[in-house]
Amino acid sequence: MGIVLSEWVEEQPRNRIANIGSRGIKLPYATIHSTLSQMGEVMSLHKIHRKIAVFHAIKNDMEINEVLSAENIRDKANKYTRCQNLNTRQVAGILKLIAKWGIVEVRRSRTVHEYRRVV
Repeated sequence: MGIVLSEWVEEQPRNRIANIGSRGIKLPYATIHSTLSQMGEVMSLHKIHRKIAVFHAIKNDMEINEVLSAENIRDKANKYTRCQNLNTRQVAGILKLIAKWGIVEVRRSRTVHEYRRVV
């Protein structure tokens, strides 16, 4: 069973967002809250600040129908993290998660996954 982030944050919003803010994300309280409210289900809260940074980069810095790559999302998401050390493998894993939420669409070829923002 996973954790639905929009419900999880509403249980104790101030404490949970303050905890996330201390983990290495450079976003204001209101932005973290609105971002979490739009996110879906995760299996773990481990490295949640990375998931928030990538999701926020896609929602705010990418256009609808834009083809996404791990490299360009990484550069934008690193602006929102304190240590700025996201790599493309981490971003690709988070993109798979965001695809489950319906924010991005995946087209697969034999070796390449192409992502496109749909919402």
